Amino acid sequence: MQFIDYISNVDNIYEKALCPDECEFKDNIKVPIVGVYPPSSDKFLGVIISRDPTTRFKDPYLKARVTPERWHDELMEADAPPQWIINKIRFFDGKYVDDVRFLEKMMADNIYWTHLHKCCTDKLEKELDAKKFKRVNAKLCMKTWLVKEFSDVVDYKVRFIICLGKDVENLIKPIEGSLTSHNIRVFYLPHPSDANNGTWYSKKAKVRDNITKNIDGLLLLCKSLSN
Repeated sequence: MQFIDYISNVDNIYEKALCPDECEFKDNIKVPIVGVYPPSSDKFLGVIISRDPTTRFKDPYLKARVTPERWHDELMEADAPPQWIINKIRFFDGKYVDDVRFLEKMMADNIYWTHLHKCCTDKLEKELDAKKFKRVNAKLCMKTWLVKEFSDVVDYKVRFIICLGKDVENLIKPIEGSLTSHNIRVFYLPHPSDANNGTWYSKKAKVRDNITKNIDGLLLLCKSLSN
């Protein structure tokens, strides 16, 4: 079965029909809108926000959706950003090998993964007729879907949000106060893809100090939540 056939024949937690008319992805049925179901509300402790799923994401997405019951767990263990961030932290400065286990333990059962921009993008604009990422589309998508997700996050008393990459940071920081007022910690880290190693291993002390500060805060909170 082709990916477009698969995505057209299953329920999704997002519906393109409800997307803003101004978004150029809305009417392109070839480009899937990717939704990952959250863990049950009684286990819901954290959220990871990536910028956008690329068309390359379709393979781990399909592989992970084994059954509706296991879909979330399998996807959080797939070769994708949730596991990438664990590995990046584990080897960052060589001092988090032990403490990252607290984040790793809750990844499958306690963390939800979502995106600013829900539809698959393609930097080269070749596959599935997908367009490259544009901030204007991400803002429209955020106002439609992420605002609702944040409402759920507050209702479920989620404790932390991990923002991956500058695009996510730039759009979330202006509304961070609305999250922290509900006792939700927000941590900003570089996107964990290997293409972004230049940021993770920056020679600029300010950049590395900021990464260290966010990792320390995140892992300390995860450790406290594991007790």
